[in-house]
Amino acid sequence: MLFPNNDGAISSKTPEFHAVILAGYGNNLDPLVDDEKGVHKALLPIGNQPMVSYTLQWLEEARVFDVLFITPQSHKAAIQHHLSSSNSSWPSLRVELESVDDEEAESLGAADLLRMFADRIHSDAVVLPCDFVPPPSLPLNLLLNAHRVDVEDPVITALLVETGEEMKDGPIPTLMGLHAQSNTLLFVDDNADPDDDVALRMNMLWRYPRVQLTNRLMDSHVYIFRRTIFDLLQQKDDISSVREQLVPFLCKLQYQPRRRQKYGPIINPNANLQELALEHSTTYTPSPAQKPRLSREQPIHKSIVSTPFYPRSGASTPAVDSVAASQIADEPEEAPSDYPIRCNVLVHRLKDGYAARANTLGTYFELNRQCLRTTATAPVTGEGIDPKAQVSPDSLVGASTRIAERTTVKKCVIGKHCIIGKNVRMSGSVLMDHVEVHDG
Repeated sequence: MLFPNNDGAISSKTPEFHAVILAGYGNNLDPLVDDEKGVHKALLPIGNQPMVSYTLQWLEEARVFDVLFITPQSHKAAIQHHLSSSNSSWPSLRVELESVDDEEAESLGAADLLRMFADRIHSDAVVLPCDFVPPPSLPLNLLLNAHRVDVEDPVITALLVETGEEMKDGPIPTLMGLHAQSNTLLFVDDNADPDDDVALRMNMLWRYPRVQLTNRLMDSHVYIFRRTIFDLLQQKDDISSVREQLVPFLCKLQYQPRRRQKYGPIINPNANLQELALEHSTTYTPSPAQKPRLSREQPIHKSIVSTPFYPRSGASTPAVDSVAASQIADEPEEAPSDYPIRCNVLVHRLKDGYAARANTLGTYFELNRQCLRTTATAPVTGEGIDPKAQVSPDSLVGASTRIAERTTVKKCVIGKHCIIGKNVRMSGSVLMDHVEVHDG
């Protein structure tokens, strides 16, 4: 990559971070998406802007200029047109658009795509979806700095988002285990049943005696991966999903010494060579943390803790349980820095702003509603809006949209080139482009 130096000359330099944007089909957004009609997920409007615009703006504000954009082949032309026509919106970005055959894109997971394009990434990677929309209070630099300043050089820094109350008819929430004092992600279980027990390995509890369990955090699918993780994916070709396979695998490496011994040289090739050499010395004495213990691999069972990672009551979240704590009371609590492999985590709290992926109809609608709070401040007027129509300031109206007389629009997002007839009452609605509403 070529960059201008202070003298204006061009020099070769590897960027600190390389962004990888993954854009899929958006099957959960049906019927809004329609590939046959050229309505693709990455270009669905949120607040009258294609959702991928928020991702690109987020990267540019954080000065992550090198972007690899991976999309299905059938979406490439439309996305390329958008990037070309909107190039002035992100003048600093260098976007490389790559595509995957449509049939492959249906079956490949995110980890498969990262493996496929691993040779294009030469630095730590910021992997993110095209549908994540952050609030103004969550700049990408918060995540980048959390990765930069960590003295333990984490293999991954993941962004988790605190959610609201669990929906009764919603999917089973993901159970996560964290070590709050060090911001370490310990395990992820997508299949945990809130009414069932969860097995926790003793070797994890010896290393982290106070584990906090929560099902109130959502994986945003925004990660910073150390470059060597791409080398790991080349070795572990059975890993297809990032969230369901790669992240849990990396978590287990932190406290499963056999796995870490096997894959550690790939992930952390610059480990302390002197320490490794001393281990082969006849005078070497291992530290207490390295001495084997009995039954390290035995799991213990504990009912899932429903208390969120950030309790709403203000009280501190309890440890795993009193029994487990007493069992490990005589074991020294070892600092996470003793391990060369660590999974870092940054938690965005709900009180600091709504952040979500627009990958369901519910979150898509809510993100549009949230945009009204930050972008719509002045009365909406225009040539196509009849003087007798009432459009509230907390609404967004796209270009070339016509609104007839005696029509009322409140808290709505209306796309471009729409036609709304007379005597229509609209409230809390989202209209796509080229929608026609007949007289009321």
